Amino acid sequence: MLTTIVQVSSGPTTAEFIVSLLIVGVLGPGLGVLAGRWADRRKFAHERKLKASDDLIARIDDGAASLEELGEACTTMRQSFLSLGVADTKALWPLVSIAEDAYQRSRVKTARLGIRPYADSELLAKADEAASSLLSAVRDVRTALIKADLARATGKEPLDELPIGPVMEKIETGYTQTREYHARARVAVGNLLA
Repeated sequence: MLTTIVQVSSGPTTAEFIVSLLIVGVLGPGLGVLAGRWADRRKFAHERKLKASDDLIARIDDGAASLEELGEACTTMRQSFLSLGVADTKALWPLVSIAEDAYQRSRVKTARLGIRPYADSELLAKADEAASSLLSAVRDVRTALIKADLARATGKEPLDELPIGPVMEKIETGYTQTREYHARARVAVGNLLA
C-alpha cells in the first residue's frame, strides 16, 4: 500500500504575517510620506529660487530704467547749458534739480538691487560708476551756476570759463557705463535663467 502524505498549509506563520503587516501597514506608507516631503521640499526650493530670480530681474530692470532717466535728465541739462551758458541761470537751476533728483532715484534703485543676495557685484559696480559720472557732470554745472550767481550778486560779470568740456566728457562716460550696465545685466539675467 502506498501512502501519500499531503501537507496542508494554513498560510503564513505568525511571524511572517506580522512582518508583512509591518511592511504593508507601516513601512510602505512611511516611505510614501518621506517621498512626498522630499518632493515638497524640492518644489518649495525651486519656487523660492524662481521668485528670487523674478525679484532680482525686476530690480535689474528698475536700475536700468533709473539710469536711463538720469541720462535723459543730464542730456536735457547739458543741451540747455551749452545753449544758454550761465547767461540765464534761472532756466538752468530746475534742470540741475531734476538731474539731481534722478540721481537720487537711481542711487535708491541700485541700493535696492544691492541688498538682494544674488545680485551681481560687477553689475552693481557698473550702475554706481554710471550714476557717479553723470552726477559729476551735474555737479560741474551746479558749480558753474553758483559762481555765476555769486558774480552777479557782487556786481561782476560771470566768468566765461565754463566747464563744457568736462561736462560733455563726464556725460559721455556715464552713457558708456550705462551701456556696460545693460550688457552686464543681460549676462546676469542669463545666468539666473540658466
